[in-house]
Amino acid sequence: MRPFCLLPAVALTLAVPTPAFAQATVPAPRAEPSLRTFFTDLADDARRLPSNQAATTVAFAGILSTSASTLDAQVALWDPEDEFKGGTWIGNSVVLATGTLATYGVAHWARMPRVKLVAVDVLRAQALSLGLTYGLKYAVGRERPDHSSEDSFPSGHTAQTFASATVLARYFGLPNAIPAFGVATYIALSRLNQNRHFLSDVTFGAGIGIAVGWSATHGRGNWNIAPALSRSERGVRVSYVSGS
Repeated sequence: MRPFCLLPAVALTLAVPTPAFAQATVPAPRAEPSLRTFFTDLADDARRLPSNQAATTVAFAGILSTSASTLDAQVALWDPEDEFKGGTWIGNSVVLATGTLATYGVAHWARMPRVKLVAVDVLRAQALSLGLTYGLKYAVGRERPDHSSEDSFPSGHTAQTFASATVLARYFGLPNAIPAFGVATYIALSRLNQNRHFLSDVTFGAGIGIAVGWSATHGRGNWNIAPALSRSERGVRVSYVSGS
C-alpha cells in the first residue's frame, strides 16, 4: 500500500521548474500584519480566496481528489504503524497554534520583525484553513475510515500543515521550505496510516492548504506556488517574481 500513500507528495512536487531553486530569498515585506490586526487581515485573506490563483489551486485539488478517490478503499487497507502515530499530535491545531504563537512571542522579545511577520501570516493561514475544512466536514459528512465519526473530508491536519509550509515557501523560497513540506507530507501520510482519512481527503486538504497559504501571503512573498495545467505538464509550478 505504501506506493499509493506517496501520491499526495508526488502530486505536489511534479512539474517544478528548476530555475526556481536557484533564486535568492525574498526581501522583507513592506506590509506589517500583527496580532492586533489579526481578524482584519484574516477577513482580507478570506476575500482573496476566490482570486484566480487560489481558486485554480482548489479546483486542481478537486480534480486530484476525485482521481485519488478510486484508490481510497485500497489505501484504507494500509496497516497502522507506530512510526506514523506522531503525525496525529504534530498536526493538531492546538499544537500548531501554540508553536506559532511561541515563535511570535520569541521574535517580539528578540526584536526580529521579519520572523514576527512570518509567524502571524502562518497563524492566520492555520486559522483560515481550519475554518474552511471544518465547514466542509460538516457540509459533506463523510464517515472516517475507522468509522469513528462523520467528518473525514477534507483533512484538517493536512490543510493546516500545507498552509504553514506554503507561507514559509513564499517568504524564504521552496528549497528552504522543503523540510516544512516534508513534515506536512508525513502528517498527511500519518492520517492515512492511522485510518483517520481517505487518500482523497488528504489530497483535497493539501490543495486547500496551498491556496490558503498563498492568500495569507499575497503581496508579501515573491515565490508563487500554483497548479500547472496544460498539454505538456500537470502538477505544481513554483516561480520567483523579482522586485522592480
